[in-house]
Amino acid sequence: MKKIFILIAAMAAIIGISCQNNAAQAHQASAGTDSLAEEASLTVDSLAVDSATYGSIEIIDFYATWCGPCKRQAPILEELEKNYEGMVTVNRIDIDKHRDIAHQYGVTAVPTLFIKCNTTGKSTTLVGLHSAEEIQQTIESLQ
Repeated sequence: MKKIFILIAAMAAIIGISCQNNAAQAHQASAGTDSLAEEASLTVDSLAVDSATYGSIEIIDFYATWCGPCKRQAPILEELEKNYEGMVTVNRIDIDKHRDIAHQYGVTAVPTLFIKCNTTGKSTTLVGLHSAEEIQQTIESLQ
């Protein structure tokens, strides 16, 4: 439990640092020249989040294994991640295993998607099952 809190705190710090960088620094990080980007790596629900992907879109999918709409949302997110390869990272958090994280993000229903553009710092939350088109429009509106 304590390790998860530390991971989330580290993720928030990295996102904060990333959003403060100017465009040139963001380009350096994506090129792998920023030592922080080279060293930082976090794991959330078995998905590695390499900090070099910051400057892109991060989607946190709060789900439950028993949730029907969550099961229908999963392949949509997988397809979006493939279509936006290198730009969109999807992290899945099981709310039953990580209630504290869900509480921290204010999750009261599943599926809930927390979507953040790490370049602009803009973010939004989508609650419920959403189509690929709706999620794509949201991604584009954050850039």
